[in-house]
Amino acid sequence: MTRLHIFLYCAFALCLASCVTTDEEAVRNVAQHYLDATANYNIDDAYDYASSETCEALDIIENKLLPNLDPTYIASNTPAKVTVTTVSFENDSVAHAVYHKKTPIKEYTDTLALIKRDGKWLAYVKIELPSVLDTPNYSADSANARYERYKGQIMQRRPEVSPNYDQAKKGQSR
Repeated sequence: MTRLHIFLYCAFALCLASCVTTDEEAVRNVAQHYLDATANYNIDDAYDYASSETCEALDIIENKLLPNLDPTYIASNTPAKVTVTTVSFENDSVAHAVYHKKTPIKEYTDTLALIKRDGKWLAYVKIELPSVLDTPNYSADSANARYERYKGQIMQRRPEVSPNYDQAKKGQSR
């Protein structure tokens, strides 16, 4: 009877170990699903794999960006094929997934950050938007003052453009 218990215990432990996904598999799975959804403009599906910060970014994309995109552009940019190539870990709660994205329009490789919250891996994309309160009230006078302040630096960066460029251009157009 003892051998039977040991055998059953080992079989149970082996089954349990094979059913548990590793962090690398979980990160790869979340990254793949999130990237597939966003690459193919299925924003509703992406929310399932997004952190709260990423949900804010998805809200901006869904409500501000997508309504202004030309539907023919979206159609010409899909279907997108995304492949997660490598996964790396900064620590036990931050990971990065390198992926390759190919659409009918373009092809590139990039990295997606993921974070672990409450034992679940989530895509982490944060869009920093300036607050209206943080934006200075620019007037024409302040714009002119900035131009005068930086005019010398602009001219130093573009030495081929002389200060008399506008006058020379007017003389050629006659």
